[in-house]
Amino acid sequence: KALRWLIKYSPLQNVRHGNCYPPTIITTSDHDDRVVPSLSYKFAAALQHVQRCSNPILLRVARQTSHNYMPTNKRIARAADILAFMAHNLGARPSAHYDDKKSTANSR
Repeated sequence: KALRWLIKYSPLQNVRHGNCYPPTIITTSDHDDRVVPSLSYKFAAALQHVQRCSNPILLRVARQTSHNYMPTNKRIARAADILAFMAHNLGARPSAHYDDKKSTANSR
């Protein structure tokens, strides 16, 4: 009974052939002690294998980090990657009215 419930709950077991999955970024840490990184690798590989459209399925692995530990610079890099992924896949573009010199002058 528990096995049937776990299979229904498992994202990996619910990957289906022939689907067009939305753009997806999966993040993990190489020293995660709660979520074994290989499960993220398997999930990303399974999605990539069955993907039937051009939407990207990406895996981002943070090196030398764990589930609870990530230095600030790596947190910033991860957030930047996720935001860039979202912006690109949502079609976001820089404002035509953006003036770099004016923005820099205002921030001083």
